[in-house]
This record gives sequence, structure tokens and C-alpha cells, in this order.
Amino acid sequence: MHTNTPLWAREDTMLGVCHGLGEELGIHANWLRIALGLGLFWNPAAVVVGYLALGVALAVFRWFFPLRPAVPAEPRQPLRGDNDDALDARAQAA
Repeated sequence: MHTNTPLWAREDTMLGVCHGLGEELGIHANWLRIALGLGLFWNPAAVVVGYLALGVALAVFRWFFPLRPAVPAEPRQPLRGDNDDALDARAQAA
């Protein structure tokens, strides 16, 4: 989808922190967005500082461990039935 555009430069994200953390943790970014949005009601300053700290941590992590492009899986080969000929020969021998 947006493979060549950095997260922070995309038009559909603010800084890409939730999206990047979601990729790293294997969860949907909307769950993180909901949690941060709910946290804004209780302590907005802590949420903003935490969001920025997570953004810095994610940037450092991606600097040292960049995402590798996904290697496409080999297409599955159909079953050829190579052993079927041997079964027929044994059945005829019996």
C-alpha cells in the first residue's frame, strides 16, 4: 500500500507512531489509537509525552532494525502422484 513512503510523511497518519507500533507488536493500530484517545481524558500531558516518547523509541528501533521486505512464499506445487505408479506395480505383483 504505502511501502515507499515513510510513516511520518503519509497523509493518513499523524506521525505514524500507532501504525508503526502496531506493525511491530502485531496488533491493529486502531486499538492503540483508542487506548491513547481514552487516556487523553485522564491525563492528556502524560499521553502526549508518552506518544512522543514512543515515537522516538520506534524511530531508534527502526534505525537499528529496519523492516525487511516480505519475501513472497513459493507457490505450492500440485501433488504429482509419483508414488502412485509404485503402488500399481506392487498391487499387480501381489
